[in-house]
Amino acid sequence: MVENIYNFFELRDFENIPDGHGAIFGKTGSGKTSLLHFFSRLLSEKNETVIVLDPHGDLVKNLLIPKKSIFISPLFRYVNDRKMAINMNLMETEKRDELGINIITETLKMLFSMDIDYSQGTWGPRLETVFSTIVPEVMNNIENATLLDIENTLINRDFNASNYLKSLYGRAYYDYIQSTMNKLTPITTNPFLREFICSKNVSFSFLKNDIRGKVVDIYLAKQELGEFLSRMAGSAVLSMILNATKFKKIRDATIIIDEIKDFSPYLLPGLFSESRKFNIRIIIAAQYVNQLSKDLYDSIMGNISWIASFKVSPEDSMRISKKFSPENLRIENTLLNLPDRIALFKEKQLGLYRIGEIIKFNNEEIIDDAYIKYGNEIDYFPDDILGLIYSIEERGNVANF
Repeated sequence: MVENIYNFFELRDFENIPDGHGAIFGKTGSGKTSLLHFFSRLLSEKNETVIVLDPHGDLVKNLLIPKKSIFISPLFRYVNDRKMAINMNLMETEKRDELGINIITETLKMLFSMDIDYSQGTWGPRLETVFSTIVPEVMNNIENATLLDIENTLINRDFNASNYLKSLYGRAYYDYIQSTMNKLTPITTNPFLREFICSKNVSFSFLKNDIRGKVVDIYLAKQELGEFLSRMAGSAVLSMILNATKFKKIRDATIIIDEIKDFSPYLLPGLFSESRKFNIRIIIAAQYVNQLSKDLYDSIMGNISWIASFKVSPEDSMRISKKFSPENLRIENTLLNLPDRIALFKEKQLGLYRIGEIIKFNNEEIIDDAYIKYGNEIDYFPDDILGLIYSIEERGNVANF
């Protein structure tokens, strides 16, 4: 039995979350969500700031802590017969100065050039030219600019910055901007993404709302949103968090990202880099190492100070064990034979921890209160939200509204 090889503890023995970034690995049902829930609740009890990004939904739905939780989701919701949505803006900046515009421009270029959902696998000189010239121009000339303003500016040719683009007026111009429009249209024509990340009337903002001592629960449940919406919204939120750290608006906080594979892998290194300056701890969780790109895996392993693993596959045990100890064979066997809800943990030393049952905080009133406080009333509201989501995915992720 593995319990006879290592020091054995109960999870309640944890008094403080380990310092530094951490990673948690384990198969479905092994206990990862319970461990993330425990860490989130422990931090909340100490009045620390926590941001949780959850593509499954189980973690957030059981982490609705009275007077602490801020529930944020792309989903629309009826509250007291009012049609409500959370409105954010992917292009929101603290100031429309050169620094602020440059931060937003570079984040957009990173997202649209490297993230597979936003880039659709393409990037080239045309897109580089459009994003490098039109984004700053739009932000300089339009207050609270959004992706919709970029799209409208390109369609109407209503810009002054790029003489090169002007020289393409006529058929060549529309051929030139087509690749950019192809990337913007799935977002701007999608009612959920349009409200959630393209709103001028921002109702929740990492730049302006005071989240100190709160638990910001980002609900991205794929079973309700679908794969496409969940990934797109998740990477957008992670981009806004990255921007907020660059604007020095998030500090002394813990960011918990469940199922890191569902988020843009190119944002995490930047977040690791910024976190050092502002005392931000990042905790990521993943089911399988082989679902992560080599660059993302190397970035995670190069930045974490501690690691925890539940039972994993033979292939993953071989890779993860190297982070635990040079004694690979024993660690590999341990990771293959761990019982459910027991994790091998390494900070300064190795130890086994039993993960008990979580204390669930599930309160629909907290969700309603969040939509009232951090949302806006909207005119458009489909009767069948799930039907609309599935129709969006069936049509190749584009909704024609």
